[in-house]
Amino acid sequence: MNYKEVRLFSLFLLTVFSFSKSFSQDTLLYPSLAPGKCAPIIKGKGETGKPFSLSKLKSRYTLLYFYEVHCHLCEVVTPQLKKLYGSYYKLGMEVVAVPVESNKEEWLGYIKEQSLNWKNVFLSRENLNQLRTDYKLTVSPTIYLLDKNKILLAQRMWRAEQVEEELNKRIR
Repeated sequence: MNYKEVRLFSLFLLTVFSFSKSFSQDTLLYPSLAPGKCAPIIKGKGETGKPFSLSKLKSRYTLLYFYEVHCHLCEVVTPQLKKLYGSYYKLGMEVVAVPVESNKEEWLGYIKEQSLNWKNVFLSRENLNQLRTDYKLTVSPTIYLLDKNKILLAQRMWRAEQVEEELNKRIR
């Protein structure tokens, strides 16, 4: 298989997986991440080295975007989320993007290459391992939507369309 075939096959598998797994099953599997629960702590550093804490972020809605720099599906989703961010930022949404890998140089290069102007947060290896456990990160990308109090509204999304649907329920 060539690169495009692998990428399309990955997208196909994730689509099939998405339709075969309901939201209520996720809630049953991960009760600590059910809507209405407080989001687990995220502490790291921004691309300039400035400390970041999710609890101190002020926004009406927060989109947590967990991704991998070399993830083919993330290559598709990131530009779509950038477009959503442009539309919803003025309505009070902030994106916090966290790579679920630990190569800082690749992460900084990705931010520059993709022109990502949202909150980019890098975690130490220890904090990253805890984050993977707290947010049950098993696939990339994984997206969560939080309210202004950092309460979970939607969990374990991976498509921009899902995010837009959830935002439209609440904002427009």
